Parts: sequence; C-alpha cells; structure tokens
Amino acid sequence: MAAPTPYTKEELHRMHQDPANWRMGLFYYNKLDPRLLPPKRYGWGWTANFANIRSIAFMALLIITVGSRAMNNASGPAAAAYDTGGRRRPRSR
Repeated sequence: MAAPTPYTKEELHRMHQDPANWRMGLFYYNKLDPRLLPPKRYGWGWTANFANIRSIAFMALLIITVGSRAMNNASGPAAAAYDTGGRRRPRSR
C-alpha cells in the first residue's frame, strides 16, 4: 500500500506537468514530489524523480542488478561449455 502523501492527486499532477520540474525536458526533478517513480511526461510508464534520493538509489540498484545479470550470463554455463582450459580441442573427423 502506498504511503500517504500531503498532496492531492491534482496537486501532484500540476507539479508533474510544470515544465520547470523537467531538466532538459527529459529528467523529472522535483523536491516536493514524494513519489519514488512518477509517471513519464509522454507515453506510458514511469520515470525516476532525480530530486528524491530513494528514487536515485532504486535506479542505481536496478542498473547494478541488470548489469550483473548480463555479466553473469556472458560467462555462465553456455560459455563454460566452450572453455577448453587452455588445451587445444581435438579435431573432429
């Protein structure tokens, strides 16, 4: 369940639509907005509130998790099947 916020939905929507709260038109930066992931400016989905330290921590954790999974898959069991331990493979006839 979401934590109670001191702002109404209308106030949050007004803050979200204010161009002054968008850096370079892409990054949402609003210290008054308590939401971890507010909706994107255009389209569907969510973005990070870069003024909220919890949001930045969440995004960093997400990037680290995805990155470590990608690195693990690059050296996982499939790659190990082709590892010969420095020995030459016998030629197949």
